[in-house]
Amino acid sequence: EIGFVAGQNTVWRDIKVYQYFDETDQRWHAFAYVTADGTSEGLFVLDLRNLPHSISRASYTGDFGAAHNVFAINTDYGTGLSRTGANPSLVIAGSNNGFGRFRVYSLVDPASPSFNTIANSSDIEDMYMHDAASMIIRDQRKDTQCVNATDYCEVLFDFNESTVDVWDITDTANPVRLSRTPYTNSGYTHSGWPSEDGQYLFVHDELDEQQSSLQTTVRTFSLADFENPLTLVGTWTGPSAAIDHNGFVRGNRYYMSNYSRGLTILDLTNPATLQSVGFLDTYQFSDSANFVGAWGAYPYFHSGNIGVSDMTSGFYMIGDDTLDSPAGQITFSATSYAGAEGGPVAVTLRRINGSAGAVNVSLQPIPATADAADFIAMPSVASWSDGDTADKTIVFDTAVDGVSEGLERLLVRLIAPTGGATITPLGAASIFVADIGAATVVEFDRTSITASERGFGKAVITFQRRGTASGNVSVDYSISNGDAIDGTDFTGATSGTISWDDGDANPVSVEFNIVDDGTVEGNEFIELALGSPVGATIGQASTLQITILDGTGSNRAPNSVAGGGQIVSGGTTVTLDGASSNDPDGDTLTYQWTQLLGQSVAINNATSARATFVAPNVSSDTVLQFQLQVFDPAGLNDVSTTNVTVRASTGNSGGNEGGGGGGVLLHLLALLLAVTAMRRGRFTRTDAA
Repeated sequence: EIGFVAGQNTVWRDIKVYQYFDETDQRWHAFAYVTADGTSEGLFVLDLRNLPHSISRASYTGDFGAAHNVFAINTDYGTGLSRTGANPSLVIAGSNNGFGRFRVYSLVDPASPSFNTIANSSDIEDMYMHDAASMIIRDQRKDTQCVNATDYCEVLFDFNESTVDVWDITDTANPVRLSRTPYTNSGYTHSGWPSEDGQYLFVHDELDEQQSSLQTTVRTFSLADFENPLTLVGTWTGPSAAIDHNGFVRGNRYYMSNYSRGLTILDLTNPATLQSVGFLDTYQFSDSANFVGAWGAYPYFHSGNIGVSDMTSGFYMIGDDTLDSPAGQITFSATSYAGAEGGPVAVTLRRINGSAGAVNVSLQPIPATADAADFIAMPSVASWSDGDTADKTIVFDTAVDGVSEGLERLLVRLIAPTGGATITPLGAASIFVADIGAATVVEFDRTSITASERGFGKAVITFQRRGTASGNVSVDYSISNGDAIDGTDFTGATSGTISWDDGDANPVSVEFNIVDDGTVEGNEFIELALGSPVGATIGQASTLQITILDGTGSNRAPNSVAGGGQIVSGGTTVTLDGASSNDPDGDTLTYQWTQLLGQSVAINNATSARATFVAPNVSSDTVLQFQLQVFDPAGLNDVSTTNVTVRASTGNSGGNEGGGGGGVLLHLLALLLAVTAMRRGRFTRTDAA
């Protein structure tokens, strides 16, 4: 655990991240923005600039108490970067201020969002926003359908309980509603996401399965004309009545949290006729139209793994076995490429593991420190004919801007493959552009780090390559000074060689584990120095000091273990067993059980290691969540949670098809934090019911 920020108790929180390159510090900075329905503490701003060593809450006071959702417009959901190079903004959905209409906040100062405007219309009492999505448009629609377009138009999708509203949000101070779309069997218009080519919108309704006795229903709307009510072009019907909650697009796959059915993956090759290609049933008791199971999915990890949060069983990290296709997979030949201003940068794409049919893929530039102004030409599409597996070389011609600005970076992502092709995990590469005549410099990314014997217990050292990414480069590091003792105060490689291949300027990290030696001795330090560069010179940050903060002697925090999840029937006496909780120093612990979620019950012996309660009789499967907090005599404490699922007394309406319906069963890489993620008393999700 890197850090903990205290807040009011709530079952879930919604979190979005924005990161940017700070020219003054010459480092990447990041902030996270947090809201929740069930609290009165408004917008949390978390300062992530000192990751991976610590996080903190920024000093910020907002103008609302609760909000269902926070969304960062003009921000890439996979990287947190601005999609256009302009400052992003936050959209607050469903707050307790202004009938829940969306509120826009500028991120010119990311540590202190400033209120910009609120959605306005004559029907303000019918403008509650539940969730949001957005896209950047650069084709002719920006000129024919948007009203505030510049060289692009940003469209905001407003899912507001009964309709899908489309707004031109390009001018964040003056959002203009372009259209409002109702649809048949609307129960609760919940959320949605656009296709990567910006031509379709996939919409989720959270109550249509219950209210209209439908199977899982995902609606596809055309975005060819969004200044008028959207045209429904297709509907996907699932194999059960499980409720669809949230979905996200990556390549030609749609990753959907499907409540009681778990994770469902749809093939977007034909957006009007979606096909199920995979699932993982995280809630195996039923596939009924109840609010249990998976309610969040995140498919943007560089590994290609999919994060799924399940309100019953915890957090899963899942491998995707649905990407094999006869049409093949598209990938870059390398993760990075290098060039200099005024010259070409050749990027190679490959079609692997299949060649059936004609396919193409689009290239999406995402500004990191370089943007469109740094290039004369930026290719947008690569194509292969049926049976063709030859590499495709595409050329980015760079511009000469005459400004000394250091090594710049453009991220290029593969998107919207056609013909049934898929994209390999990551599916992105960096283009590094150097000033003319620049030489390679290597150095530490800072000159000092503070690490504690307690808490995170690590010092992460980052080495940077600057100037140019052309050529092979290496540099040695070693410990040059210090009073901390290897093996007693820290462990790790005390010397080594850091290398970069031609074209690569990604940072390289080395970790030192900090040891709590149990002795009160004051702070200690070690100093690292760089030497013996090959193909480069050493920059100003040639040394780095790690200060090790002394801990609190031999006392260590206890470990709370609330026990595994249970499935019981109504009327059963249930034992909550925390007897496995322990203290690494052997201290006697005190206990406190509390209930966090579900129909309230009376806890007997709530201050003992083992507590009991009588399960209530319920009409549908119900999750009760309990927290165990343990304390040692010095006040150090730890928390963990456990879930008890109470089965319905009269069965369920959805059957138990186990998430069937065809497709490839995904392989489960790890049940990540079913105990660990929740043991710290927090539950993070993509969105809420």
